[in-house]
Amino acid sequence: SDNVLFYSQLEFEMEADNHVKAGIEFAELTYLIDDKFNFTIGKFLLPFGVFMPRMHAPWIDRLGGAKPLGFGDYGKIFPSTGTGIKINGGFPLGGASFNYELYTTNGFNMKTDGNQVDFKNYVDEENAGKSFGGRLALLPFSNNSLELGFSYLTGPTGDKIGFDDSKVALMGADLTYVKAYPAISGAVDLRAQYGNTTTTDMPTGYNNTGRTASFVQFGYRPTMVESISKFQFVAGYSAMDGASTEGSWGDELSQLTFGVNYWASWRNVFKIGMQTTDGSDADGVATVKDHTIYFLWALGL
Repeated sequence: SDNVLFYSQLEFEMEADNHVKAGIEFAELTYLIDDKFNFTIGKFLLPFGVFMPRMHAPWIDRLGGAKPLGFGDYGKIFPSTGTGIKINGGFPLGGASFNYELYTTNGFNMKTDGNQVDFKNYVDEENAGKSFGGRLALLPFSNNSLELGFSYLTGPTGDKIGFDDSKVALMGADLTYVKAYPAISGAVDLRAQYGNTTTTDMPTGYNNTGRTASFVQFGYRPTMVESISKFQFVAGYSAMDGASTEGSWGDELSQLTFGVNYWASWRNVFKIGMQTTDGSDADGVATVKDHTIYFLWALGL
């Protein structure tokens, strides 16, 4: 049927013992009803902000190093996927428009090391609860160059190691701005996201109310200069505060990236760049100091 879309990603990862681990990052089935309402089931990219559902694929993401802080490479405080049900769509709003995504997924759990939230929720007999979330976004201009989004997600953490009454709430905001300017002979691409994670009713006697992460990515592509129109110059900054206002749950980190991309086609890109990540614990002692030069070829099939 023209109304059915199946979307999936299979991953292979080489582990330290030379074994290969295979996994399905997401597998979602969508029935396209109309522009205003679509229905999805499966393990889907969670629309908390814009990075995971729209940017994380290497043939889409403008940067080629590690993911922005907060999404897993140096500590994870935001979810990547969820297993459940989602509806989404959009409506015109005068000369503007807005879109929405609403979903429910299996409940979360808690990690035993450090009392941090484990967002993996494919199947967990220790948490029969459900999380609920959504993202609303406004596109104020008729050319859709600017999008402003707000995300919210909340759910229980289950009864593992005594966390039966604990709850997690995440709030976030995002911005996307893409537009061509004849004055600079090209197009600018600006994307940003901020999020906060709060965990309450902890059995340890304190709540975690201060874990935040954010990123900004900027790209310039001289699309109106034919000789270099396939090049894109990119930069990004990301920051994460993993500490709680009532106890220490993680480090403070910052990440800076510069790079150049060559787009052979819209889904075929070569990237070269440099990325620096620094981090320290609550006492100011350095815990992370990585300097990376990356080369990446990404092809979307």
